[in-house]
Formats: sequence, C-alpha cells, structure tokens
Amino acid sequence: MFYLERLKLGTRIAKRRDARYAFERFWRAVFFAGMFFLLCPPDLHAIHFVINSSERIQREHGPLKLGMSLSEFQQLIKSKEEAEQIGQFDEERRFHADPAPFAPNASDVLADFFKGQLFRIEINYLPVGKESRAVEELKEKISAHYGSPRINSLPGADLFFWDDGKTRLILERDTVEETISYSTTYIDDDLFHQASHERVKKETGGKSSYGR
Repeated sequence: MFYLERLKLGTRIAKRRDARYAFERFWRAVFFAGMFFLLCPPDLHAIHFVINSSERIQREHGPLKLGMSLSEFQQLIKSKEEAEQIGQFDEERRFHADPAPFAPNASDVLADFFKGQLFRIEINYLPVGKESRAVEELKEKISAHYGSPRINSLPGADLFFWDDGKTRLILERDTVEETISYSTTYIDDDLFHQASHERVKKETGGKSSYGR
C-alpha cells in the first residue's frame, strides 16, 4: 500500500509552473498507468487500449528515442538534471531538455531515465485559452492513428491513454487555471514494468510482485 499511497500524491492539482506540481503531475499519470497493470491479468498486458489500429505508437520525438542510453542523450541535446525527488524509482534520473528541437509550441521537455535508459518523455506545450480546440484537435489527430483512447477524468484534469503493448501514450489536459495546460507523455512499457517490479519487490521484502 505504501507504493500506491506515494503514487496517489499525483492526484492533487497545483500550479503547473510550480516544481512540486510537475512532480505530482508525473505520479498522477503513473498512478493510472500502474493501476491498470495491477488490476489486469498478465495475458491482457499485451492488449492494452489500442485495438483499432496496427500502427505502432511513435517512440522517437525530436532527438529523443525511448530506450536510448543516457550517454547518447547527453551528447545529442542540451539538458539540465533535476534534483532527486521523493517518489522516484531507484536509479531514476530526470532531465529538463532543451525544447527547441521539438514542437514549435513546446515549452518544456522532461526526459526520465531508469538504469541509464530513457523510459519516459514528457512534452509540455504552451497554455491555450479556454475556448481553444488545440487539445481536442491533438486528441483527434492521435486517435486517427491509434484508435479511441481510454479516458480517466479527475477534478480539473483529463487523461487520455493509448497503448500498443510496447509504448504508452498519455495526453493530459489540465483546466484548473484560467488557461488550459496540456502535455503528451510517452512511456516504454517494459522499462516501466521493470522499475515498478523492482520497487514493489524492495518495498514488500519480496513478498509481492508487480506486472510481469
């Protein structure tokens, strides 16, 4: 339960520009990603939510590619490492990458590494007005490739999930402020499962398992 309680920290919504909010945002998304795998039997892990398309979820974004090594990342892109936060996986490191090589409206890019491999890319976009259809249009564009998403709604936020069994894509829309903030997050399923499995094993003294 300690594992799940830490993930639930992400259900609180604060200001996006606040560093603590960015951390909580991450764990809210991870909480919903993790709960699906915990509640579903192993033979469903390969199905996830993409059932209407054979197209694989994109794993390369700008100079970043899920699974790439930390050394390659540091050679390719300017970045600044973030201080370690409570709740991170063991052997996890987070970097703020230069957003210039990404979408024109990208405001911040986070790159998370587990044991020296990139397992998570989060691209944050410039906020838009409440009347804007930018998020809806992005959701429609993604759905045209990967099918309809699974949706989880929280007070002030909506999360849209796609997963092809190898990669998970999360579109998040936050409406708690006067403007709408949004982001896309790409997660390597295998690395996420490995990190989660090792955490649960450690925190339960090997008495419980996670995922595969």
